[in-house]
Amino acid sequence: MAGESPRGVTLRGALVLTVIALGLAFAVGTLVRANASAQPSDERGSGSAPAVPAVDLNLGAAATAMALKDPPRPRKRRVQKRLRPVRRASRPAPKPTPAPAVREMPVSPPPTPTPTPPVPAPPAPAPRRVAPKPPPAPTPAPTVAPEPSGEFDTTGEP
Repeated sequence: MAGESPRGVTLRGALVLTVIALGLAFAVGTLVRANASAQPSDERGSGSAPAVPAVDLNLGAAATAMALKDPPRPRKRRVQKRLRPVRRASRPAPKPTPAPAVREMPVSPPPTPTPTPPVPAPPAPAPRRVAPKPPPAPTPAPTVAPEPSGEFDTTGEP
């Protein structure tokens, strides 16, 4: 399965377990300190364990230790020598080469314009014959509906 380690613990599960373990350690440490400060100092020495002499934990009391490796040596700086400018031998200037000879084309007078013949207009299309419109169809005369009598008509006639 993607996202799982070979032993079946996902990253999320490992983080949750770590947070729980740290929380428990903090809680236990807090309880131990609370109990130690609540007990009087006389009862501490009366237990079955012998009293431990106080130990000096200051770093000033420690002796200096020898270095594990030699101190770094200062690096020597390289001084760059200034180079004198090199004088180049003077060369003679290059000789100009003559331009290649180009033959000129003979110039002829421009051609005289010739008039263009006029373009004839296209012939007009023949008129189309349109059929006349048919006369309108006669409309039937409107029928007059009988006036309602107020009763329900069961005869079925209009």
